[in-house]
Amino acid sequence: MKRLIEGLLIVVASAAIALAQAGKRPLSLDDLARIKDVRDPQCAPDGKTVVFVVSQIDVKEDKAGNGHIWTIGVDGTNERQITSSTDSETSPRFSPDGKYLAAGTADGTVYLWPASRSDVAPRVYHLSRGGAVHSVAFTWNGRYLAAGGIDGRVHLWSTTGSYSHTLGSGNGHGAASVVSIAFSPVGSRLAAGDSAGRIAIWDTSWLRS
Repeated sequence: MKRLIEGLLIVVASAAIALAQAGKRPLSLDDLARIKDVRDPQCAPDGKTVVFVVSQIDVKEDKAGNGHIWTIGVDGTNERQITSSTDSETSPRFSPDGKYLAAGTADGTVYLWPASRSDVAPRVYHLSRGGAVHSVAFTWNGRYLAAGGIDGRVHLWSTTGSYSHTLGSGNGHGAASVVSIAFSPVGSRLAAGDSAGRIAIWDTSWLRS
């Protein structure tokens, strides 16, 4: 992470010169620490709420800092942080039916909340081999949740029961990280892309039964 700070110092130095020429206060590392990185916004199916990830640079620990999940109304009200673990959370997703909200973490945990009650304790799932979660997705009816990550496999769970299932090793050809997953509109297929540039497609029509 030393290179992160070195790169930031270059940015700070360049900004300081520009600001000094304009007669303004130079940008400092403390200023950078207060800058929030907002990414991966997802709109709820009803169009009333947006969920997103916010992270800040941790200058003291010399690292990028953790990302946490926030929600806000589309009218700009009710902004609220809903996660605060010691590990970064990522890939917030609403189920297509609007009933659920899910997100993954850097330690292989997947959280599931009722979309209307993200203030309550979430249901928790885990990648069997641990490691960071890179992507989550729901079936069209919200009955099943899938997640993929650094363990190279795709994991399926029922959102209403105890059913769980694992598909292959991410792409069937090795343990490259699963970086993205998606169900077809009616849930009969599940596609997964990995860090080796490969895509696998599974028949998941049995989830419709």
